[in-house]
Amino acid sequence: MSYKHQLHGRLLEAGWAGVEELLTSGEQEAVDLEFKNKFDAANGVAERKDREILGQTLTAFANSMGGLLVSEWIVAQPEAALMRSKRLIRSVT
Repeated sequence: MSYKHQLHGRLLEAGWAGVEELLTSGEQEAVDLEFKNKFDAANGVAERKDREILGQTLTAFANSMGGLLVSEWIVAQPEAALMRSKRLIRSVT
């Protein structure tokens, strides 16, 4: 199992606390690991700039061997956002 898959599993298990641990540990971005913040963290809605950045990142992953995107899209409800991500990942795989 690749490091990317192991990391994905750890984040799914740990939830938002796992994301915070990953960030505080100094994990570095790589070809297959990207950290993205919302353009305007005070606004919980995905703005045009947010969608552009997301689209560019996903396109880059699609044109390579894939990757793991760690993002704070819903600041007010991180656990709800994580649950939606889990459902989306399951529907894609």
